[in-house]
Formats: sequence, C-alpha cells, structure tokens
Amino acid sequence: MKTAILLFSSLLFACGSSADSTPAPTKGAPTAPEASAPRGPRFATPEGWIEEAPENRMRAKQYSLPGAEGSEPALAVVAYWPGGIGGVEVNLDRWVSQVGSDRSAAELSGEERWVTETNGYLATHVHVEGQIKPMEGMGKDIVSTEAGAILAAYIEPDGTNDVWTVKVTGPSATVQAHKERYAAFVAGL
Repeated sequence: MKTAILLFSSLLFACGSSADSTPAPTKGAPTAPEASAPRGPRFATPEGWIEEAPENRMRAKQYSLPGAEGSEPALAVVAYWPGGIGGVEVNLDRWVSQVGSDRSAAELSGEERWVTETNGYLATHVHVEGQIKPMEGMGKDIVSTEAGAILAAYIEPDGTNDVWTVKVTGPSATVQAHKERYAAFVAGL
C-alpha cells in the first residue's frame, strides 16, 4: 500500500497541478510541425505580390501579381517536391512546351535560360513566351493566355534530392513587369 501511495504521489508531482500544466491539444487543434516537414528556402513576399491560400496541397505558397498597365494579373506558385520531380531538363522542357514552343529547353538562348546559386541552392531559370496552354494538374487558376509567358525556377538544395519550383504564369506584359521582383524572390532564399 505504501508503494502505491508513493507511486501515485510521484505521478501527481510529475504532472503538476492543473493551474500550472499545459492543456492537452484538442481534436483539430494545430500541432507543432512534424520533423519530416520540408526544410527549405525562406521565401519573402515581394512588394506588390498578394499572398493567397494555395489552390491545392502541392503548392507551398501562391501569389497574385497585379497586372501591368492594360494587362491581366499573373499567378506565382511555389511548390515543394520531396524526393524530386523527374529532373531539371524534363521540367524545363515541360514549361517550354506549355507556351506552345516545339523547342527543347537545351535550345533556349541565354536570355531565356540561366542558372543562379544562392545560399546552397542551385536555381535553373526559364523565361519563355507564347500561348499558355494549361495542362492537367496545373490548377484551375491557370488559364489559356494568347500573349503569355512563363518565368520559372527549378531549385535544387545542396545535399538533398528535394526540389522547389517557383513559377510565374500570365500575360507577357505582367510577367515582364514582375521579372525583377521574381529575381529578388529567388535570390533571397
């Protein structure tokens, strides 16, 4: 009996009183991030970009970019691909084909394709223009645009197979108007 009382007293002492204990989370309450949550770049929202709730769970962040004078807004999407997504050339080729080009990414000029490195992140960029053709899985918010452009980065962190992508899609004039902000956004990783 004495052992049971000591054990019960120890449990009470370890748990503390209800006044100083932290309540257990309730069902549906937010919890601490899991250890497997992606550790990656820290994207700072550029001035003028409006952060929105991501349309689907593949998107880590989503922004509306105000339209250039006389032009519609553009969409910027940041996506996280744990373990990769088929390799850089496959993705760049897909982005190039989304504007109706029959060229491969390897055929792009230095103004259309370039590489940057910031804080251990290698980013391969493309800026291609043409008629945007939405593809299955791109999202309902990406619409066909006749005079459109895609400005995108395939980002590879050192020491991991994970990939981040940043993709701006919309009217060519709007995408061009946000090119410097996009560059700062990716450079600020």
